[in-house]
Amino acid sequence: MEQQTENQPSTQTPLEKFVNQFKKMDHWNELGWPISSLIFNLRPLHHWLIGHIAKIEHEQKVLEIGAGYPLYKLYADKVGRNGLFAAIDINEGVQKRAKKICYWIDNFFKKDKENREGATHVVADATKLPFGDNSFDTVIASNFTGGIANYGEVYRTLKPGGRVIYTWNELLSVPIVTAIQANICKETGFENVKIRPGAPGSIVPGVAWNWYMEATKPIPPK
Repeated sequence: MEQQTENQPSTQTPLEKFVNQFKKMDHWNELGWPISSLIFNLRPLHHWLIGHIAKIEHEQKVLEIGAGYPLYKLYADKVGRNGLFAAIDINEGVQKRAKKICYWIDNFFKKDKENREGATHVVADATKLPFGDNSFDTVIASNFTGGIANYGEVYRTLKPGGRVIYTWNELLSVPIVTAIQANICKETGFENVKIRPGAPGSIVPGVAWNWYMEATKPIPPK
């Protein structure tokens, strides 16, 4: 029997294609977490508040680590065409879908394609960020830890005076992970480290609450 070549049309039905794509998915990161977070964890409210806390300005360079699906569109376009919003995630499937969703959102809300802003989607490991030193004004990491090496990479890629914002949806509303993140940031060399409560993390009161940790990369003395 002859094998199908790359140039020959596929004989699979649309249902078969869907089933095969579904089997290849990382079901928790690509389906389970996004769906549960939208329905149960009030993620849109959480990201709306991140946008206010981050204080993103026109022409800034912003990095979001472990970006996932593009709720970051609530604040990403604030950088404008002369700025940069880089959304990185290690999951290639998530990034492909996020890019499509961003395209659909832009087409729905913005008719002028020439003046359209947009996030830059990068598939990358947060412990080996593919950016130069002192590249970003702000780094955001929402419900993402990424290992100890991630903190050093965030420090390296932030500009002096730049801010990092780590968030975590804390079970029973107690900021345990957030406190650990704050201690690691202090050990890494960040200053002005502080934590604060953010948006509710569950539709059930008291089950979970988002806590935010902010820190600044020191400006070296002249």
